[in-house]
Amino acid sequence: MGPSRLGLAEMLLIYLAAVTADVDACAKAVHSNLPGAEAACDSSGVKIDLFDSKSMSDACLSALKSGAEAGKYGPNLPIAARNGLIREFDKKLEACRTPSQGPKTPVRETTKLWD
Repeated sequence: MGPSRLGLAEMLLIYLAAVTADVDACAKAVHSNLPGAEAACDSSGVKIDLFDSKSMSDACLSALKSGAEAGKYGPNLPIAARNGLIREFDKKLEACRTPSQGPKTPVRETTKLWD
């Protein structure tokens, strides 16, 4: 007897999420299938290029790592601790989805040589 349809669909979702480190797939796995979140949030294959504007930000990478930790340790923890891991993941996910404005470069008045 093979796996049920729901089990097969979940395994396919986890596999697809693991192939490409996607923050949305990670969030879905953390909130619906916590044991599978470790594979869905795996960030080991993510390459970061500082000069590429499409590269993954540090906040998103931190969210992926937090989701992987929640998937790894969450199922064995009591419900209160598990919910704490999920809340921590949600905070990092929110930071990932709303990019920081960052401090603006200060403009200083300078003396010109011809003044």
